[in-house]
Parts: sequence; structure tokens; C-alpha cells
Amino acid sequence: MRILLIGETSDDSFAGHISETLVAMGHTAETFTPWRFGESFDVVPGVRKYRRFAIQSASHFTRGRKWILRKLWRQIERMKPELVLCCYDYLLPSEVDQVRASSGAPIVMWYPDSLANFGRACFMASRYDALFFKDPFVIRALKGALSSPVHYLPECFNPRRLDPPAHEDVPPQWRSEIATVGNLHPWRMALLKKLEPHSVRIWGPPPSRWLPQSLYDTKYQGRPVLNHEKCLAFRGAKIVLNNLHYSEIEGLNCRCFEAAGSGAFQLLDWRPTLPQLFREGREVVSFRSPDEMVEKVRYWLPREDERREIGDAARQRALADHTFEHRLSRLLKILQGSESGDDVP
Repeated sequence: MRILLIGETSDDSFAGHISETLVAMGHTAETFTPWRFGESFDVVPGVRKYRRFAIQSASHFTRGRKWILRKLWRQIERMKPELVLCCYDYLLPSEVDQVRASSGAPIVMWYPDSLANFGRACFMASRYDALFFKDPFVIRALKGALSSPVHYLPECFNPRRLDPPAHEDVPPQWRSEIATVGNLHPWRMALLKKLEPHSVRIWGPPPSRWLPQSLYDTKYQGRPVLNHEKCLAFRGAKIVLNNLHYSEIEGLNCRCFEAAGSGAFQLLDWRPTLPQLFREGREVVSFRSPDEMVEKVRYWLPREDERREIGDAARQRALADHTFEHRLSRLLKILQGSESGDDVP
């Protein structure tokens, strides 16, 4: 099948993992990136960032969007896709209609973030052939209200990018007591503050300038980690702490599946979908309050053999049930009508 993806293709991006997986599954996949930059801009410090800001700002104006999307219409005409998969909510309602009219193909959206990032939520006024979300709460709220079919599709991981070494082969610089990967948002930092006696390493993009430096001074490692480095950060930690944002109401974030796929021992917030995706206490360990989080950190830190056993089991479960190939196979079967897509937890 010829599939056109609309989304970011930077390293370790959602659309990038989808494209790589579709090709491995035997499909033809091309990507249109709404905010594409020439390689020449990468070598000029600061220019790429401001160019990105200028293009994203232009996207809020009619002329700017027409200029950005002119390449999309040419790509559709050349490729003649059989399916258009929009990764995130990039398109305006009129643009969704134009994609369908110019391609003659169904257009669907797979949205991997929590509802906190819905923003303008253009998809609610758009005529997609199907919408896919990871949170059953969102699905129940939208189903019946929107004209587009709404389906449950949890997040996942890319095993081609997360292939963990043996525990003893993890380099010393990646070893830690507690590690977390992601944005340094205030909710995450508030919970991490409760672990002050322990050594915590945080990998992620720079924190907001207004965030007090005392919250992250010795913890923040100064940069994000992607692909294999992310795998090493997970595998080298005694405990990977995945404190979910409160807007993850019933679903799990991608970090849950990436940590599991890396064979890490993961301690995460309990969510209603967790029992359907992982076995509590055997593949992951969860907590339901900050105090329980602290108690379980203290309990599990000295139990190395048990932690490794749980991490290895998590890796096997993730490989068996939670890869991008599993999710894309389900998405395509729902579109083809061989699965109903109504099995929301």
C-alpha cells in the first residue's frame, strides 16, 4: 500500500518511527513534514530555531499555510497515495477535505499525545475517515459527538531503535539510581522533589526559564536522549521513574512502552488501562500516590535480581504486544473492516 504520512521526521519522531515500520512491513511510505528545513540551516547556530518559529507563525495565516502546503499537493499528485495518515492535528478542516479530494484516498489521524496538547483541536471540525487516540477517556468523550469514527490505539515502541545491551555491558556514564526521560514540567519536578535523598538523573529538553533551578540543578543532564542513548539511559537505571502527567487520564505515555522495550525496571503512575497492557508487579510496578512512590523506590532499590527479572519480562511483553508494527496492523485492519475497533477498555 502507498501511504503518505503528514508529520515531523526529526530523529526519534513519531512519524519517523511509523515510516520506518511501514517500510519494514512491505508498504511504500513517504512523509510530508509541515515544518521542513534545509540541511544548510543546521550548521548555523540559532538559525534553525528561529526559522522554525517563523514558519510555524506563518502557518496561522492563510497565505502562510498556502505557501507551506504547496509541496503537499505536489507530493500527493506525484505519489497518488492509497492512504493518508496524519500524525498529530496538523491540518485545518478545509485542508483535510482538500487532501481527500486531491488524493481520492481515505485520510485518518493518529494522535499520540494527551488531551492537554489538543490546542485548537481542528480534528473535531474535520471530516477524517477515522481518528485514533490512546486514552479511553478521550474516546468515550468524542464518540458520538464527532462525525468521524473514533478508535482506541495505545502508544508503543520501535524495537529497531531500542535494542538494549546486557546489563553488564551498559557503560558507566549511563548508570544511575533513578532516571527519568521527558519534559521537565512542574508536575514532574514536584514529584521528583520528594526523592531528594536519592540520586536522580533527568534527560530531556531544557527546562522553562521560570522554573526554579533548585528543582533540577544537580538532576538535569543538560540534554535529551534519543533512540539508542535513550535505551542506555533506561537500561542503566536501577529504577526508571515514569510519573505521568495528570492529563494522561486513563492512557499511558510512549515512555512507558519505550522503557519496557528497553528492558528497564519501571515504576509508573497507575492508570486504568495498565492491567490490559502490562502485568502489575511482574512486568511493571505502579504507584497511586506520591507517598506510595517514595515507599516503592525505597523497597525496590536494593532488590537488584528482582528488578532485572521484571525488566526482562517487560521487554518480552513489549516485543510480543506493543511495537509500532502491532499498532499499525490494527489501524489498517480497522480501516479495512476486518476489526471493529470498538474494544475500548
